[in-house]
Amino acid sequence: MGIKRKASDLSNGGAEPQFAKRNMGSYMFFVQENRNKVASEHGLKGVGPVGKKLGELWGGMSAAAKKPYEDKASADKERFQAEIDSGMIKKPGKKAAAKAKKLLKRKKGGDDDSDYDQDEEEEAQGAKQKKKKEKDPNAPKRPSSAYFLFMGEIRPTLVAEGHANGRGTLATEAGKRWKHVSAADKTRLEGEAAKLKAKYQKDKAAYDAKKKGGASPRGGASPRGGTSPKKRSSQTQ
Repeated sequence: MGIKRKASDLSNGGAEPQFAKRNMGSYMFFVQENRNKVASEHGLKGVGPVGKKLGELWGGMSAAAKKPYEDKASADKERFQAEIDSGMIKKPGKKAAAKAKKLLKRKKGGDDDSDYDQDEEEEAQGAKQKKKKEKDPNAPKRPSSAYFLFMGEIRPTLVAEGHANGRGTLATEAGKRWKHVSAADKTRLEGEAAKLKAKYQKDKAAYDAKKKGGASPRGGASPRGGTSPKKRSSQTQ
């Protein structure tokens, strides 16, 4: 359970909060500096292929070659910490930011902190009441679309770039990059998605047929189509 904070803790003394720009890691500095160069030299297009190649190059670099980027990351970390020490705060995810903004608005309107505690309690109760529909573990899994295949390819790159810090941040960034994917990459991904869909439909048909054939009516005919044991016994008496 997270720490419950009062609205006054989030309001920054009644003023809009000042967010510190999150520091970047050494790999991210390497990516920013070499992304275009790697794409050009290796004839790569699309975030996934370029990100994969950057990861390979980074993994094969010596400690001496990585040091300039590590120095930049160290300096950026000190900058970030200095901003935090000066009173700025870490930028929250979208959901937390929306709640903080709502609380700030309440505080300016004179609401007390008890409303905040009550709202959180109601949200917790609502979450407990939601029931997930049970799924058959043997049922075929739905296939991924071209977009989700794309997300799977670029996820390591987005995580390395720091887009997984808040809920929804990674998906938002992936959506932006999807709009700029080349026609060739989209055609490739759509082709893979079509193959997965065809396999799913075949597996689903077999699953449904097996499920339907395995269920026998109660008190009716046996699975083999003969007379049920109970009815056969009464006929012999």
